[in-house]
Amino acid sequence: MDPLSALREFMIAGRLDEVVTTGDRIQFADKYSFGKRAPTSYQGNKGTGELYLLETLVFWAKWEQQYPKQGFAPYFQAARKQQAGNVTVADRQDLKAFLTGAIQTSQYIRQPEINLAGLPLQQQADDALQDSSAKRKRVEDGGTEEEGMLSFTRRTERKLRDRNSQLVVPSKSFARVRAICEQQLHLMRQPQQKPSQPHKPVTAPARPAVPQSLVKPSGRLEREVAPDLGLAGAAQLGIKLGSQSKPVVAPNVAKSPSASKPSSSHRSQGHPSTSGRSHQQATASTHKGKPPKGTPIILVPPGETATITMWNAKIFLEQGQYQTVETSRQEAAAAGKGKVSKDRIHRTIGRQRPIRYEITDRAPSDKATWDRVVALFCLGKAWQFKAYPKALFPGCDVGDAVSLFTRVLGVYLHMTDEEVPADVKKWNVKLLRLNRHNRHTDMAEAGHFYSELDKHLNAHPVKAASLAF
Repeated sequence: MDPLSALREFMIAGRLDEVVTTGDRIQFADKYSFGKRAPTSYQGNKGTGELYLLETLVFWAKWEQQYPKQGFAPYFQAARKQQAGNVTVADRQDLKAFLTGAIQTSQYIRQPEINLAGLPLQQQADDALQDSSAKRKRVEDGGTEEEGMLSFTRRTERKLRDRNSQLVVPSKSFARVRAICEQQLHLMRQPQQKPSQPHKPVTAPARPAVPQSLVKPSGRLEREVAPDLGLAGAAQLGIKLGSQSKPVVAPNVAKSPSASKPSSSHRSQGHPSTSGRSHQQATASTHKGKPPKGTPIILVPPGETATITMWNAKIFLEQGQYQTVETSRQEAAAAGKGKVSKDRIHRTIGRQRPIRYEITDRAPSDKATWDRVVALFCLGKAWQFKAYPKALFPGCDVGDAVSLFTRVLGVYLHMTDEEVPADVKKWNVKLLRLNRHNRHTDMAEAGHFYSELDKHLNAHPVKAASLAF
């Protein structure tokens, strides 16, 4: 018997008052006993959230029985005070119909991955009564008492923890491990880029070298003429030597056209070379033709009621950690800082080296700045785009954002227990979902944002070529 079925059985029988909490366990009269934080098989948020705990459902069922006409706010405050968790408004009607027997099953019931079912108390009592006689019989048959205890332990043991349940422990977070794995997978899936070849300066063709030795002396006189081997080159250049009556000419050696011109070493002594200066001018003119790449801009909603604003955008986009707007505002006030309308972040998610981005909640006033806008976090209201330039985004003044989200990546950040506005469903925007209570998925959603941003820029190569991303 799983916890949800036991609670449904007692509610249909009208015995909910016999379900009591004792210490860290919940007793169903003298029939069942479960841990109060045992997960049930009902998945919250209409099948998209986490499994409700038994403690949460028991508290809600008793509240509904005792205060059937009370609103959601008093129940939420009472559940928060008891630290029992709360059932969302979206799940109350379906859950109530299932627990009271109005419907036989629900589409939001999932089989739990861990076995936390409690043993009936009567079965435990019967096992205890049979234990002494069973041990005596095993001893009489030649078995030991230790073997009997081991067999009894294996028969009555319950699996409380496995690798899946360990990952959802409230006091532990594996977000860093998940982020590292996703980053490595992202790098492995990227195509291998060939390293760019360094720029080779254009140089003049090399001149043919003058032979160092044109005459090879005989072996018999090698020691005597070795110091004067360099004189053969002077003879070919027409330089007369003092003690020689006629120059030594190398046989079968044609005159080189460069022989009549002074070498580069001779020219450099009398006149400085201009080849280095011309190369520097050519390199400067080449770099001058390429404008520097701009810094990408990310727009966030200007209001104070959005899920992401200038208060908490930097920590989410830089570190992959989400804080509420109120928490970020209080931390800034404690540090003596106020709200800024423009800031810079350094992206390290999905990158081996930091990449600089700009975040702002003010729309640009010129086309050049608009060309650097790569992403826009939506507030969920069409009036957010009314002040955008009509020449660049026609239709935004009347709520038509087709042209806007063709050039800019649209993103809507919301909590998993919130409904997506109807206008957002019509727009070509990407949805980022965060859990209101668990922070271990924040890094994954931040990585998903940058992954979608890279895809958007790769699909617009002209715009991507002018940005450093």
